[in-house]
Amino acid sequence: MKLLRQTAITFATRMTITLVNIPISMIIARTLGAEGQGIYSAAITFPNLWAGCGLLGLDAAHVYYLARNRTTLGPILANSILILLLLSAVLLPSYILLLRPLVGAQGEVLHPYLLLSAVVVPLMLARHLLMSLFLGLDRIGKYNGLLVVSQIALLAMVAGGLLVANGGTRFVIIAFQMSLVAFLIPALFWLRGQVTREDLRKIRPSRQLLRDSAIYGTKGHLGSIFTQFSYRFDMVLVLRWLGAAPQGYYSIAVLLAEKLTHITTSVQFVLFPRISAASRDDADRITPIVCRNTLMWMTVAGLILFVAGRFLIRLFYTDAYLPALGAYQVLLPGIVALTLSNVLSSDFSGRNRRWLPTIAMGMGFGLNLLLNILWIPRMGIVGAAWASTVSYSTQSVIMAFFFWRITGISPHRLVIPCIEDVGLYRNALLKLAEQLRKRAR
Repeated sequence: MKLLRQTAITFATRMTITLVNIPISMIIARTLGAEGQGIYSAAITFPNLWAGCGLLGLDAAHVYYLARNRTTLGPILANSILILLLLSAVLLPSYILLLRPLVGAQGEVLHPYLLLSAVVVPLMLARHLLMSLFLGLDRIGKYNGLLVVSQIALLAMVAGGLLVANGGTRFVIIAFQMSLVAFLIPALFWLRGQVTREDLRKIRPSRQLLRDSAIYGTKGHLGSIFTQFSYRFDMVLVLRWLGAAPQGYYSIAVLLAEKLTHITTSVQFVLFPRISAASRDDADRITPIVCRNTLMWMTVAGLILFVAGRFLIRLFYTDAYLPALGAYQVLLPGIVALTLSNVLSSDFSGRNRRWLPTIAMGMGFGLNLLLNILWIPRMGIVGAAWASTVSYSTQSVIMAFFFWRITGISPHRLVIPCIEDVGLYRNALLKLAEQLRKRAR
């Protein structure tokens, strides 16, 4: 019941963030046009991708060890500071050096903006490391609340800067950076309140914990890199081969289609620390229930978003962005199919079997890259969308096979809803009604 409640709270928070994010994207797309939207998308996507790739899975390791043992907070804090400083010193200059070869012929237009976005690299590193502490301490609600605050701050800055002060693309990139700061500062104050005197005595780097974290993290980090590249490398290829305007259309297609992932992400946030602290029997019982119910709701939501696609694009971004519709509709089935891979990835991470997602995600990325190379030049952004959908579906099939091999649980139990699931919803509704009655008294 706690898992269902935390997932519902996280999903509600994610939907709140969506309600804030859509006006942000509307203002940027309508004010800056497709080319400006494409530049902004690249400027926040590329440094985020680079930071995630360079983190070496250490953030996931911190969640794993902190969820299993609260007394590791002090050493994890000290190690986090050390990791942030070292990785920033390496990743920031390397990102700057890679910019020109990354964008190719588009460099003349894009380089100044991507150079400005380099500050995002250390800010995203800090956010990932702080997020791991929130999750490890089971303070998911607090983390979600701070995310909402930071997005509201971004909305205020974008609206004021573009609609009132006539700012441009540089301004919205700086506004995004400031929204990260708006998350980090209160997060640090909150974290200070969680540190006990005992934790303070233990705040010093731990070589053993750092070594264990590196081993745990690197087991699955290659898989995380494959996943991030599967999600975002198509944007690099679209920008490089087709230009900023098609990238702007494709970014809108991805932005709208990925709203669907809030359901899966909400589940993943809660499931990973839960499986980390669970016995094998409990994990074998929990994960199939979570998988099939998440997939059911993803399918329902995906169908609704597919039918409403044209209306949503015209409503939020005007008819000028209708070229994004085909890619948007092709992406949706792939995102639904990816549900199994995402949920099972959290399960395998909690079982300390991160090499299994690495294999599946590596195969998925290889297929994604091959199809992008074949289809983007021929089919444009719709080709990029098809490459994602085919590779996501393949990846989920592989993950379901791995889960079956290590647990003996048939893949159909991950997909097909059961009668017993009805009891879960019934109990949840009864508990909610009881809580509402208590509040009404």
